[in-house]
Amino acid sequence: MFDAIDTMSAGRFAESLAPNVHFQFGNASEVRGRDAVEATVAGFFSSIDGLRHHLRGYWEQASTAIVKLEVEYTRKDGRKLTLPCTNIFEFDGDLISDYRIYMDIGPVFA
Repeated sequence: MFDAIDTMSAGRFAESLAPNVHFQFGNASEVRGRDAVEATVAGFFSSIDGLRHHLRGYWEQASTAIVKLEVEYTRKDGRKLTLPCTNIFEFDGDLISDYRIYMDIGPVFA
């Protein structure tokens, strides 16, 4: 899934989501449904020139996974910056049914 995100392929990313997924990035409003999340993520991808996830830790308990990351962003002005991030995933089988991203994305757009 992170490879799909890092290549900025919203469609491939959406393949990892349950049809009724709940998605929230930071303090943005929650988005519900695979198609709506795909559109939201595609819009976000259009606002940056690139990104790369660096996995720093992974914990799993039953159907929940917590991932500690550093995310390197390439802004539209070419500047790169790396931000800390934590994601929490709830799974329904192999698909993500709830996806929460905890980070301050503000510096990317400052």
